[in-house]
Amino acid sequence: NYVALEELILGDLPLTSRSISYLYNYYNNSSSAKSFTISSSRVTSLTLSQTYNTTYDTVEFIDVTGCPALTTLTANRSSGKLKNIYLTAAQKAAYDGGTLTITTHSSFDKNTVHVVK
Repeated sequence: NYVALEELILGDLPLTSRSISYLYNYYNNSSSAKSFTISSSRVTSLTLSQTYNTTYDTVEFIDVTGCPALTTLTANRSSGKLKNIYLTAAQKAAYDGGTLTITTHSSFDKNTVHVVK
């Protein structure tokens, strides 16, 4: 039985870059994640792009508050269902100051980048 990826906890693993396309169950498309949360003390670059099989992509929320070192987030979810990206106050300040880059699909409303912690 396969389950969609909803949370990835990397902790202090020495990984600075991650790229993940499938946030739904590739083998059983009825299992789809509505949200994705990642935590890592070292990840600086995260790519969560979905450019194919958009019918099965149901991700509405991405939470990167557990990634204090993040400088680049690419979240081109082509399904257009992405509604919110959650950041810490420090990440929001970095985003506003240009030291955290967030790239999304053209239909994403940049005003829905929210501070939650």
